[in-house]
Amino acid sequence: MRRLLTLVFLLIILALAGCGGGYLVVSPINFYTLEAEEVFAEQMLEIVFLELWLEVSNHVLAKHEPLHNTILGAYIKRDFAQNNIDSFQSFLGVEHGIFAHTMYLGDDYPLRWVLENIANFSAPHITLLPPEGEEVFDLELLEDFAIQAGIFDVPMFVQLFPITQDYNFYVAEYIAFFQQAHGIFGRLAPNVALVWGVYGENTAEGGRFFPGEDVVDWVQLTIYNETDAYGNFEDFFGILEPFYFEFNTALPIMVGTAVSHYSVTSNRYFSMRAADKITSIYEGVAERFPRVKALIYRNYNDLQGRGGMYRINSIGLLTQAYIDVATNTNFINSMQFEENFLGNILLRTPYQVMVRGHEFFVEGAFFGDDADGFVPMNEVMRRYGVDFFVNFAEGILVLKNLH
Repeated sequence: MRRLLTLVFLLIILALAGCGGGYLVVSPINFYTLEAEEVFAEQMLEIVFLELWLEVSNHVLAKHEPLHNTILGAYIKRDFAQNNIDSFQSFLGVEHGIFAHTMYLGDDYPLRWVLENIANFSAPHITLLPPEGEEVFDLELLEDFAIQAGIFDVPMFVQLFPITQDYNFYVAEYIAFFQQAHGIFGRLAPNVALVWGVYGENTAEGGRFFPGEDVVDWVQLTIYNETDAYGNFEDFFGILEPFYFEFNTALPIMVGTAVSHYSVTSNRYFSMRAADKITSIYEGVAERFPRVKALIYRNYNDLQGRGGMYRINSIGLLTQAYIDVATNTNFINSMQFEENFLGNILLRTPYQVMVRGHEFFVEGAFFGDDADGFVPMNEVMRRYGVDFFVNFAEGILVLKNLH
């Protein structure tokens, strides 16, 4: 998919390069400065910027990818009584389409938990960590796991060896392992969607370990939201956006997240701020990240590890905040199971559209061009048969009918 879009964009830029006068040169690029206002004072036209989105037609969905909306998921650590799928959902009054579990490769297969998911009509999501032994990339252990995972012909996700803070992999060996895993699951457990994952603090170097869109079905980003001594959080979307722009044209994205309401530094609780953070994350994902097709809340406390307290069913403010956002119609508790299903999908780009009066101009960098300018929209429409839709309230312009 990424290669197809790149080809389309290259064709556009090659054609425009030969049609002299095809660019509106903009100087300076930041139109919100006093200097820019003076440049355009004669026209007396307001300059407005919109986000550029794409609607791609007849896209082949990935394994277990829903056409619309985001699958609601949860991880519930079994560290106290009544913490199981049924009791968790009954307490919240919210159903989930995915339940997550973490284990080491070589551990006993969690058959009872898988059966619990089957009874709940939810999909198991299993994160496999490297085995606790000398042989990290043990294909025999992986084959044993795949045999168990393929017993029941039900949708399942397997996140294999995510890149965490303490990873210790060589790039070539890691990618070769994924390539072999792709073949193993395809042969022994075709019901499994293979997931490549990275944690938020490792995105900068983690990209080197991406095995390729032909090897994995989904990508996953896990972001823990810790509070500082004063109840402040890092910018969740500042971490998500670069990852999203990197992968949303190629594969569906899963996001795992957790919000701590306790500061280890100051030994204080910030329940209200944590509730607001949960609301912000879920509302923001639903509104601005259409290719995030699964959002999994990690519902446990980790005082011995990260020091965070993430459990939403321990404090009423957090519980209600989660219930309010999880029942948003953008979240679903079931999945699309058809393989090779075609549909129209929305993609976000990091590029802008400039609007001046009734004229629209697409940022030239979108087409891979280095020019400090914008391509007139009518030129794009005339040559390539695309249409566009504008939503000024949301601040977006959608190029439609891309293939």
